[in-house]
Amino acid sequence: MSTRFVRALCIALAMYWCAAGVSAAWAGGDVEDNVDRPGGDYSNFDIPKPAPGTAGGPVDLCRMACEGDLRCKAWTFVREGVQGPSPRCWLKTAIPAARPSQCCTSGVPRRLIEGNVDRPGGDYRHFDLAAADPNLCRQACDQEAECQAWTLVNPGVQGPSAKCWLKGSVPNARSSGCCTSGVKNPPPSVAVASVPPSPVAGPAEPPAAPAAATSLGARAALVIENSEYAAVGRLANPKRDAETIAAALKADGFAVTTADNLGRSDFIAAMNKFSDTAAKADWAVIYFAGHGLQVDGVNYLVPVDAKLAEDRDVRDEAIPLDRAIETVGGARKLGLVIVDACRNNPFLTNMHFTAAARAARTRGLARIDLHGTTLVEFSAREGQEALDGDPAGNSPFAAALAKRLAEPGLEVNMLLRQVRVDVLAATSNQQEPMFSGDLPAEAVFFRPQ
Repeated sequence: MSTRFVRALCIALAMYWCAAGVSAAWAGGDVEDNVDRPGGDYSNFDIPKPAPGTAGGPVDLCRMACEGDLRCKAWTFVREGVQGPSPRCWLKTAIPAARPSQCCTSGVPRRLIEGNVDRPGGDYRHFDLAAADPNLCRQACDQEAECQAWTLVNPGVQGPSAKCWLKGSVPNARSSGCCTSGVKNPPPSVAVASVPPSPVAGPAEPPAAPAAATSLGARAALVIENSEYAAVGRLANPKRDAETIAAALKADGFAVTTADNLGRSDFIAAMNKFSDTAAKADWAVIYFAGHGLQVDGVNYLVPVDAKLAEDRDVRDEAIPLDRAIETVGGARKLGLVIVDACRNNPFLTNMHFTAAARAARTRGLARIDLHGTTLVEFSAREGQEALDGDPAGNSPFAAALAKRLAEPGLEVNMLLRQVRVDVLAATSNQQEPMFSGDLPAEAVFFRPQ
């Protein structure tokens, strides 16, 4: 395929979008094999090889990292052996010109926002939005497998509030000032023909993150690490993980209270005291590293003095996760509980289960459903165990979370998605973080741009 033909085709596609009245935030291809897009980089990282038999691959992890970050307008995956022994992913704030090269695979996000466009038909559900923000509707579509496209109807058209319509197909676009629409998976662009490889110039390292802004509102955090368990022995990572997360939160403008190795009474006292602080704060965060478990679908955080000889002891000796959720629930803007507690749990191995509860012997923690502006982030999915990682360093989850907390311009939803991508990459898809809860209508950032 000649360069002249590709250029002509791109011009024709641009003319189509203009004729349709579409104002695209960005549009482009899916995956461009044997293509480099040098320049415009703001972040880069190594990608380990996935374990045999796992879904997806290194290129998918790079693409997902870009799709999860609204700053990212293009990405380039550099194959192993070109810039080091591991493949490398480069995320870009612009869409640099494509250059044929066998070094790389590139692409632009499968993400499209179409201003003044309606896509009527194909609806399977709709709901009111707290604000006329297209990203709220787009994010709802991203989170539902059935959704292929969406339309936001402006306030005053179908009622006083903006409405989001989610669609199980991709209806034809129609120019209309009523609406903003989007497609989850736009058609891929024309691939660039493969040519002999060209040398790759290493993009510049991203600049250091700036200091946290001063107008972020009152921010408070309680960081708890429980590692010295009397009944089951010591955990290696929680102390280092808690120190790492505490430092990251302080850098983001939080007043951080730390607590180590809490028994049940001290645990409750610490949360009661922090509840008063959270009620006066705009943001309130609890981070817990230690043992956690579920019994009959209820999640518990385990104090260091718990014995848990029988399943019926759990309610008396452990702390319900709901208690931590209630503690941060008084914050004016956002409450967040981070549970880094899905480790391989010796309590369940040694616990005697009553006949009625034997079916509840389940590893990991249980999924929960939250409403309002309180979120819970788990280091692993329901029923899944988290990995401790390097015994002399941080767990994969804590390392990924600290990295993203230091990155400016990541909205909370995108930050948690990036943490998910990082942990999947670091664990060869063995561990997948998850979060539950409703985000506030306005965009919120740990560290604004």
